[in-house]
Amino acid sequence: MATSLVDSSQLAIRSSFRGEGEGGMEDQRTRGKIDTDIVEKIMKRYMDGKIPIDKFELFIDITTPTGYLFFLIDRWLDIALQNGVRDLVYINLGYHSSFNIFEMLTAKYLRELVLGNCNLVYFFSLPTSHVGNCHSLRKLSLTNVTLDDDMLQGLLSNYPLIENLIILYCHGRKKLEVRNLQKIRSLSITIGREQSVKIQAPTLEHLSYFSYSLEELDIAEYPNLKSLELSGCFAPRRINIGRSESLRVLKIKNVHIFYSQKIEVDAPNLVLLEYEVSHLYDKRFYWLMEFLANSTSWSQVSIQFYGCDKIDMEYLKQHYRVATLQVDVLDVILESRDDSPTLVDALLWCFHPRRLNISSSFKMIRYFMNRLLHMKNSIHSTSHGNKPQLSQLKEVKAYKFDRKNENSEAGS
Repeated sequence: MATSLVDSSQLAIRSSFRGEGEGGMEDQRTRGKIDTDIVEKIMKRYMDGKIPIDKFELFIDITTPTGYLFFLIDRWLDIALQNGVRDLVYINLGYHSSFNIFEMLTAKYLRELVLGNCNLVYFFSLPTSHVGNCHSLRKLSLTNVTLDDDMLQGLLSNYPLIENLIILYCHGRKKLEVRNLQKIRSLSITIGREQSVKIQAPTLEHLSYFSYSLEELDIAEYPNLKSLELSGCFAPRRINIGRSESLRVLKIKNVHIFYSQKIEVDAPNLVLLEYEVSHLYDKRFYWLMEFLANSTSWSQVSIQFYGCDKIDMEYLKQHYRVATLQVDVLDVILESRDDSPTLVDALLWCFHPRRLNISSSFKMIRYFMNRLLHMKNSIHSTSHGNKPQLSQLKEVKAYKFDRKNENSEAGS
């Protein structure tokens, strides 16, 4: 079990309450009781001393739930509320537990509420007087939470000043309507195959949209939208995003786009594209080229992938004579350890970057550098002049992955 320093205004508790495992069931129960006793003493000190709690995080891993344990959890949360908590995080890692969200939202000063792996439907039968108008609430995050349509709409209608709304992998609902949120700026949602969504949010600036099927997303309804993230599995042949003057950043992550499909975005001020895919092969590379050809100048393009097949350069040059792109910064994040013989050539031929940043393993960085040196030496050994692929390249930096997920600069 881990807790933050006692008497701090920010209190984080991470604990496991298990009924079985190494050492036998009785041993695990004893350890669980010791953990609950420690947490109970800490929370009692806060209660008796009326120590203010600005942020309270409770991460619980329960494999064998008991009524007494949930009684304690409710008590700890109530103490945090009584002590004026503003940011509340409750994540149940091991058990999908019932949670009285209405009691939490009656708190006068609550600013952020983050819930994970909870069932809210159990308390839906409470009278409507339990639902207040929490005008202080600015962030509501629900991940893997069970709730129905009426409950979700009731929550949103009672808390109109939410600025950041996150609804991910929630069960029990069939539709989502985001409207009448006067100050909503950021929205992250997942939409299942049988679910519908309607968003009316003219103040929206950031939208993260995961959907199993998407045909049209009219971002013209969001005149202040600055960034859009799309992820999921899209079946339609054409995806129309619409027109936006304000859109600056577009992120496309793990979207299964086939060669015959198109994503149409009319965003003349778009400057950054982030494209993440598990495997980069010919057709995906060709699609990326055609998409980027919508604009001849990009400030930054970031490509992240885990593997790459050989790209047919002759076919690429013959069939994709698009206007020459000008990319100021090209970021390549490659987690594969296998060489792709034509990857460097294809990247340079397509993007003509001024700066190239490579994040990968030492083996892949060495491959990139050797190929670039070979191309540079080939220029000086022939009379054909500078190759177009290298005509714009001014700087190369490489960052090596390590096992601690920290990048170290390898060279420039």
